[in-house]
Amino acid sequence: MPAVKSLLTIMDKSDAVFQSCEYLMWCFRGLSWLPLCTSLMGLISIFVPYCIAVSRGDVIEFLPYISDSGALPPESCVFGVLLNATAYSFLLCGIVRFLQIREHLTHDMRQVRWNNRLSLAVLTVGSVGLSIVACFQETSQLTVHMTGALMAFGAGVVYTVMQLHLSYRLVRDRFFKHKILIAVRCILALVGMVAFFNAFYFSHEAKPHMPNTEAYKKGESHSGRTDYYLTSTISEWTMAIVFFLYIATFSHELSYISISFLVATRTQAGPVFVQDNDLDPIVH
Repeated sequence: MPAVKSLLTIMDKSDAVFQSCEYLMWCFRGLSWLPLCTSLMGLISIFVPYCIAVSRGDVIEFLPYISDSGALPPESCVFGVLLNATAYSFLLCGIVRFLQIREHLTHDMRQVRWNNRLSLAVLTVGSVGLSIVACFQETSQLTVHMTGALMAFGAGVVYTVMQLHLSYRLVRDRFFKHKILIAVRCILALVGMVAFFNAFYFSHEAKPHMPNTEAYKKGESHSGRTDYYLTSTISEWTMAIVFFLYIATFSHELSYISISFLVATRTQAGPVFVQDNDLDPIVH
């Protein structure tokens, strides 16, 4: 009997481990890779140019502005390519998220439907702003660059709040589970909002101490750092990282989406569609 009890205990523990592993396998299902790769691309797009700029002595080592890291060549070229790829990835991820939410909406959820459409429009504005930041460096087109930055960060903050509301409605109406995601997104959205206002407010206050264009052209390092300048740069980096992490949280919902292809062949009875994953013919 003790041996039987021990065997049952081991089997129960094995089942628990198996269920835990099965739960963690969601990151390998469906399109869960899309938001994860998008977030990773975003992190790469800001850290790689920063490392290049620091190694060349173009910026100070401790948290310059993100745009400062991509102001001079060759890091400006890397910054532009990676940030443009990130902008397109954000837009693609937002479109998939929009289509997924639309499939779960009923006719009486008109407010949620408009919120879903508006969130996609906001993300489109943010992606365009991110592309503007990538294409127009602050050393050559400061006004255009700052306009793109305001579009990207402002739309990002609004998008996080709107997606938080959509996530709450979908969980409340039992379309999705795991309420912990709502708490995580709420925290990220609040941190992003605070960082957004801090970044632009303290950036304005620290403007007299910021390096000018000639300093960049001469390859001079930053000088005259103040507490306002430091608070602004930390807030900007925090805001960017928070938004990347927020997009990564979509990986769980998108794990329920899969892509399959249909191969069509024409017969006398009509077209026959064969799905590639199970090869079961579907006649229409």
